[in-house]
Amino acid sequence: MSFSLEEFKAYLNYGIARPHSYNVLISSPDRGLSKEIGLFAEEAEIPGKQMATGNQTLYGPSFKFPYQEIYADLRITFICSSDMWERKWFEEWQRKIVNPKSGFFSYYKDYVQDLVIQQLSSINTVEYEAVAMEAWPLSIDSQPLAYKDQNSYHRLTVTFAYRRFMETYIARFNSGDSGIPSGGPTRPGGGGGGSLRHRIGRDGHKSPASSSQQSPLSDFSSRCPTWIPVEPISINWTVAPLGV
Repeated sequence: MSFSLEEFKAYLNYGIARPHSYNVLISSPDRGLSKEIGLFAEEAEIPGKQMATGNQTLYGPSFKFPYQEIYADLRITFICSSDMWERKWFEEWQRKIVNPKSGFFSYYKDYVQDLVIQQLSSINTVEYEAVAMEAWPLSIDSQPLAYKDQNSYHRLTVTFAYRRFMETYIARFNSGDSGIPSGGPTRPGGGGGGSLRHRIGRDGHKSPASSSQQSPLSDFSSRCPTWIPVEPISINWTVAPLGV
């Protein structure tokens, strides 16, 4: 395959994703969505995912096989205002998890919230969205104090644990009826649907534009496997007398 400069430039017409173009949507159990907290997110990250694997040997060399998804903790750094409101906001959330006086922990469902990280385009449209589901503040980093840092400001780094993340992205691929991307990117005016841009959910199926306003869990139940009841097995035990 030879390199084509014109083809490379054509692909660049879609633009390049910039790490400074992002949005954070975060809410606490008691206060709900906070626009200020999201705007003050100075550093964020799109979560990573890893597969836990085991080794299998049948004939010849052994090979790896996946058996579980592993999600790394999510770290976000926030700018602190003069009244340390951001730190108070997350400490209040942690007090929702465990009572500092009694030491009693709350029920899991009472303190987890979905956390959204959005990658934006050059015109501030959402191109990729990662939803950290059932997130909660695992740790709040310490904040050092020093006389020498007179021209600096406080930053607060919070590490979030979460159950899993679901991704949503805007596709620019040639797509068949299944909605799964196939083939190469579609250029404006070219074949395969031209400027086709549709939202694709985690399961790979097309979803209408209004689905972006729905909860990521809205169609989760429809994708759960159906459990088939199994009849219990009855075992009749016979006790034989022991001989002398």
